[in-house]
Amino acid sequence: MSSDREQERLTPESALQQDDVRALGVAKERAEAELLSAQAALKRKTQELEQSLAMMRAAFDATADGIIATNSNGRITSLNEQYLKMFRVDRQLVMGQDHRRVVAHLSAQLEDPTAYRARIDEIYRSSPLETFDELRMRDGRVYERLSRVQLVNEQQVGRVWSFRDVTAHVQAQEQLPTLNQRLGRRVEERTDALRKTEQQFLQLVLGVEDVAIYMIDTSGHVSAWNPGAERIKGYTSDEIIGKHVSIFYTDEDRANGAPEKALAIAASEGKYETEAWRVRKDGTRFWASVLIDVIRDGSGRVLGYAKITRDMTEWRAMQEQLHQAQKMEAIGQLTGGVAHDFNNLLTVILGNMETISRLAPPQDGRLKRAVDQATRGAQRAATLTQQLLAFSRRQPLNPKPTEVNRLVSGISELIRRTLNENIAIETVLGAGVWRIEIDAHQLESALLNLAVNARDAMRSGGKLTLETANAHLDDRYAANYAEIEPGQYVVICVSDTGSGMSKDVLARAFDPFFTTKPIGEGTGLGLSQVYGFVKQSGGHIKLYSEIGEGTTVKIYLPRYIGNHEEIEVEAQPIVPQGDPNEVILVVEDDEDVRRFSSDSLRELGFAVLEAHDGPSALRMLDVHPEVNLVFTDVGLPGINGRELVDAARARHPHLKVLFTSGYARNAIVHQGRLDQGVQLLTKPFTRAQLAARIRDVLDAKSERSGDGRVALVVEDEPLVRLFLVQTIEQFGYEVLEAATAKQAREELDARTDVDVVFIDIGLPDGNGADLAASFSSKRRGLRIILASGYSQSTYEITNENPNMRFVNKPFDANSIRAVLAEVEGAHA
Repeated sequence: MSSDREQERLTPESALQQDDVRALGVAKERAEAELLSAQAALKRKTQELEQSLAMMRAAFDATADGIIATNSNGRITSLNEQYLKMFRVDRQLVMGQDHRRVVAHLSAQLEDPTAYRARIDEIYRSSPLETFDELRMRDGRVYERLSRVQLVNEQQVGRVWSFRDVTAHVQAQEQLPTLNQRLGRRVEERTDALRKTEQQFLQLVLGVEDVAIYMIDTSGHVSAWNPGAERIKGYTSDEIIGKHVSIFYTDEDRANGAPEKALAIAASEGKYETEAWRVRKDGTRFWASVLIDVIRDGSGRVLGYAKITRDMTEWRAMQEQLHQAQKMEAIGQLTGGVAHDFNNLLTVILGNMETISRLAPPQDGRLKRAVDQATRGAQRAATLTQQLLAFSRRQPLNPKPTEVNRLVSGISELIRRTLNENIAIETVLGAGVWRIEIDAHQLESALLNLAVNARDAMRSGGKLTLETANAHLDDRYAANYAEIEPGQYVVICVSDTGSGMSKDVLARAFDPFFTTKPIGEGTGLGLSQVYGFVKQSGGHIKLYSEIGEGTTVKIYLPRYIGNHEEIEVEAQPIVPQGDPNEVILVVEDDEDVRRFSSDSLRELGFAVLEAHDGPSALRMLDVHPEVNLVFTDVGLPGINGRELVDAARARHPHLKVLFTSGYARNAIVHQGRLDQGVQLLTKPFTRAQLAARIRDVLDAKSERSGDGRVALVVEDEPLVRLFLVQTIEQFGYEVLEAATAKQAREELDARTDVDVVFIDIGLPDGNGADLAASFSSKRRGLRIILASGYSQSTYEITNENPNMRFVNKPFDANSIRAVLAEVEGAHA
């Protein structure tokens, strides 16, 4: 009984203990579940931060700028590979080091290390929010440096330094880093430390403004957006986050699936690069250089994409201009060569037609008509080759200072007589229009060409307007076109109210042989001839046209600065026959041209010798020193005509020369102009033209050689001395030579009739200024010209002597003529 009662007392207690145990078990399970939930949440947050960090790290290393981050003590806590490349240092020498010590280590590369180190110290002392300046390296590299304060929770935790290489900005797209290096670092720090690092990288990306950098998630939607993207594409961050990247593509590219293909290629190959049209928010298009890099986690799973876009519109336009200029130059080389060969053939044809016409019986009318028709055909072909030469910029020009308004006013009267009566002509001449230096005949021909084109575009009548004005082409305009120098120009504008041109026709308007006229109505060389002439004259031509709105052609020609008056071209006098005592050496590699030239000269009464190339001509001159004039083709095989003449005049200084060519090249034509003193007969030529030019050269030289003026050239450089001797001889002087001060003194002592002495300052055995002073004191009234590459102000002696002048090197024949005229005027 006792035992039963005790059992009854213990039963409630046991029950209570069992309830407690069950409650504790439930609590434990709940706690474990909450712990697991918290761990899972922490893991998700950690993965999100890892993803964000990986994306920001990829963007950090993808930028073309070199970037470092320093803490509040100035130690480098982060950097990218571009910084190491730019400053040519290893990561272990920089990472974790004091920034000021790193700058000291780089001093050998800096142009001014003292100033730069002082600037860095000042930044760390005063801690400005943002600084920007330029950093120059000893080897010529130039970097732009930007430094900004890093803030976390409004507290300064360090600075971000970015360095941009601006040395070769034009090739910037080649300097973009490839984004191939993907850095995945396991998150080992607390959540707040990861968030702090994310903010630092975000600040770095936000600091880049000339490149669009943005992140794309796996479905192709924008997830991050920097200010550079906003500037280039026009969307704010709020407007674009969450939108699909296809919004940036053209309608055609979207229809072709280009956005999806780009991401697919980046995912499969690691990156995707292209150049294509993209669309801004306002609907305008720009040419973009695009780089997409895939971002993966440690297991290789795609997290998203980092994308960099550069606006390359201006660069592409410049490339197209360069391509067009190269194309026109290549076509010009081809057409110039063709014209050269045609001119040789036409010289033979025209010459023999002239001979047949002269020898044909007067009563044979049928033969005369046939010869006349053949001659007219050959002359038309000669005109065609001249147009080819004009386009290829190989046409020798004879530029003179010209009053544009006077020329345009005069040609407008000719145009008025040329065009149909149903076309009204208006001439608008600007006030105070500058002078230009131009071949007036060729400019008139160009304007007439444009007027004829305008007439053909106004079949039912209309209005043609010629305008002149002054214009200034600035650096920005000139940068968009090949072969244009900024500066002052005179613009001649020819406008019509005709049918206009489509964009396709406009793009090919200057191409030779391109024409929209029916077969037989045009050669397609009109505008190309104008183009070549303007370019050869150092000018610029611009064409504006729209269908139904007419066409405007603007010709820009450089302003002429000088005091020379216009020179009227005198009519060619009638040339007498030759004399058997006048010996002409004909040098021509084309046998037919040589035979025609030689036969024509013999018929005119000259004694004629022949040579087929330069060496045989020199041998002929050695055997026949009585030769009075050499008539030579420029384009000889081996040594060219100019080289032949230089060698011949070294042996026979007073030898007379007449060049001939259908394609002058660079032997006697430079910058589109005949070299000073060069006499040229352009192929094809007739017997009468040959006779006139031969007589002109013979007589003109003999007249100039008798005026009695004597010049002494003192120059130690042989080529410069040769140029001076030949140039001054052309101005009617007998020229003596000296290479040293000693030789000059001997020449002056031996010749009392020296009028002018041309002295180089830098002589091997003395100073030219001292030599000039001694000559001046020794012979009063002697005119002296000092030449040097230094400024005239260096030599005050020229200001003290009224008979002394100074000329700067490099000089040309015009400057020599001008300074000779000055000393002649002072003496008079």
